[in-house]
Amino acid sequence: MLLKRQLATLIRTFDECETVKTTEFQLSTPISPKPGQCCTYFLLKEDGSFGEGRVYSISSSPLLTDKVSITYRMTPNFPTKLQSVKPGDKMGFFGPYGNFVFDDSAESVVFMAGGVGAAPLLSMIRYIDEKRLPTKMILIHSNRIVQETPFLQYLKDLQHRNANFKYVLDLTRPAESAPWDGVKEEGHLTQEMLKRHVPEPEKQNYYMCGPPRYTHGAFEVLKGLGVKSEQIKFEQW
Repeated sequence: MLLKRQLATLIRTFDECETVKTTEFQLSTPISPKPGQCCTYFLLKEDGSFGEGRVYSISSSPLLTDKVSITYRMTPNFPTKLQSVKPGDKMGFFGPYGNFVFDDSAESVVFMAGGVGAAPLLSMIRYIDEKRLPTKMILIHSNRIVQETPFLQYLKDLQHRNANFKYVLDLTRPAESAPWDGVKEEGHLTQEMLKRHVPEPEKQNYYMCGPPRYTHGAFEVLKGLGVKSEQIKFEQW
């Protein structure tokens, strides 16, 4: 399918947690994203032409064709500029694209995310849940503290209603964190931590996303458990 640039109308922006926001857009032309793909979003210049842009993974369900959501950590750069775009305002849009895509044939999958790197994994999880696929899912989600963890309510609710989904929150600064009443780990990812939650880890398929420091460390953990590189799909920024 030939991708074309189009305009997207901002619907709303809301807080996921203290440091992360989600922005929803209405598209002028429907798209057919695959779970895990990304798009480019552009600020518009005064003359209406496309200006500065940035790539974001889709965090909404890929089964939505006329709407799309992105989730991002607030920083002084593009995310701050994005806050000047109000509901009803237009932005430029291009996509979807990317090879970080969920394989429907997987019987079980382990998702591993560092912070807001859970965004494309959430799109995959929504897809599996909404399609009612029998895939068994584990999400190990590393964050500094509960207050900086996006998607908590959705993931907590999903675990209660979908027996095939398990959520593990890994806090790297637990002494500074608010309490969490779900399954929890403390400290950076280790082989022992993974083995506590993942049956036969060397036989699983993994989807991983986060900053380089997180993905590099996670790769080493998986390698130490005998996981082969072809069992791991990853994306980092």
